[in-house]
Amino acid sequence: MAKTARTYNDVSKSLDASPPVRAVFSVLVFAVLLLPLVGMAWAPTDESVENRELASWPALFDEESGLNADMLSQMGDYFSDHFAYRVPMIDAGAHLYAGLFGVSTADTVVAGTDGWLYYAGTLNDYQNRAPLREGQLRNIAHNLRMLQDYCEEREAAFLFTVAPDKNSLYGEHMPFYYPGVASDDMDRLAAALAEAGVNYVDVRAALAASDERLYFLRDSHWTEKGALVAHDALAAAGGFATVGITEADLREVDDYTGDLAAMLYPLSPDPEPNWYAEGVNDGAGDAGTLRSGSKWRFTEGTSVEDSTVATEPAEGAFGETAAGNGGLLMFRDSFGNSLIPYLACEFSSATFSKKLPYNALLVESEQPSTVIVERAQRHVDLFAEQAPLMVCPSFDFPEDATLEEGEGTTTCESSENGPLACLQGAIDGIQLAADDEVVVRLTDEEGAALTYRAFLLSDEETGSDQGWCVYASRDLWADQAVIAEVIVQNEDHAHLLGTFDVAFEA
Repeated sequence: MAKTARTYNDVSKSLDASPPVRAVFSVLVFAVLLLPLVGMAWAPTDESVENRELASWPALFDEESGLNADMLSQMGDYFSDHFAYRVPMIDAGAHLYAGLFGVSTADTVVAGTDGWLYYAGTLNDYQNRAPLREGQLRNIAHNLRMLQDYCEEREAAFLFTVAPDKNSLYGEHMPFYYPGVASDDMDRLAAALAEAGVNYVDVRAALAASDERLYFLRDSHWTEKGALVAHDALAAAGGFATVGITEADLREVDDYTGDLAAMLYPLSPDPEPNWYAEGVNDGAGDAGTLRSGSKWRFTEGTSVEDSTVATEPAEGAFGETAAGNGGLLMFRDSFGNSLIPYLACEFSSATFSKKLPYNALLVESEQPSTVIVERAQRHVDLFAEQAPLMVCPSFDFPEDATLEEGEGTTTCESSENGPLACLQGAIDGIQLAADDEVVVRLTDEEGAALTYRAFLLSDEETGSDQGWCVYASRDLWADQAVIAEVIVQNEDHAHLLGTFDVAFEA
């Protein structure tokens, strides 16, 4: 104890006897603390690396309440977003936490083992936190079948596929603190789609059967090899001719920066290998961008990242194959980026759209021979929440059907969306059965009536699967008083839920 006291006293006396040392130490501490603030004079952070808008400098006065009472807290937000050398500090901190503790500093990224990164948006699926409700499955299958019928009535083949979550195929590298919980959502979805008669292409088996890794280590998507496997499954199911690209035609290049790596390490994301086919996705085309090629060209847009692009094969490239396949319309998300180069070579013209809701009216204007719908697994509930833009099919009541009134009720709101008149509501008081149809009969001022099949909608906020939506031609019903009758129909009876006076602007 005495020795400890003497040691402490010796150190204390040493510091007391060395004021220059203390002064230098104090200056260094204050310099480090002040650098983020003072450095804003020459090195402010003006660009976000987190896919969000940075805080703006607050105003002294608020237009509504006068003096801005929140100015101090808003100044704090501004400093937090703009202090000097913020991005290098974020990058260094991310490497430190991932390397030492195996955790991610980005809310959107999960740090796995052996250098694997995963998208945090897939955790609900991976841990089965919110399995699809039976009502959601019914609505997804019902709505996709309506879209398929719309396409097939216009002589376009229809295919639907789901891009699996990365951790549903390669979950062994997920961190221990996110234990996986077995989910059968995709099997249940496949069964519901089969029962509804939807042309569903399940690419999971083909991807899982490969001995190679078909997803990136540090990206949330499949590699070009994985995209080729998915493409071949679509071609086999759709019966369209391919240009015969195989894995042997792909050349490995260590040049791909993953989206997850860029989110986590904004200054130093390490590239990883990707695979390219000459003239197809090697950037040799006029656009000169990733996943462009000299054997096809953009006729609209300049990058596969654009929300809408159109393509055609280059002159003399794959002419017979493309002519035989006709035109393509594809509704897709970012997983479709790497499918575009393959498909662009194989159809005489192709349109690829990321826009939501899906504009199925393009089937009328583009007249494709094939329509493909691709969606990431984590977003399949979209098909229960959004109806594609199209005129709903007409519905013929059975001759012996009787219209009854019962306990159920519904809301009904009218709106316009481009050339479409829209009616939308939610049913209460009864539970829709699996074989129930919601139909809406519109009657004009002269007594002429048309009945439409409705899309069935789910509400994420309320958890209800009792919504409905009908699109009709705006020109047909605009600028007149219209009576709308909302009816639940099945084989046994037609049940009137409500009658509404509606109007649509021209």
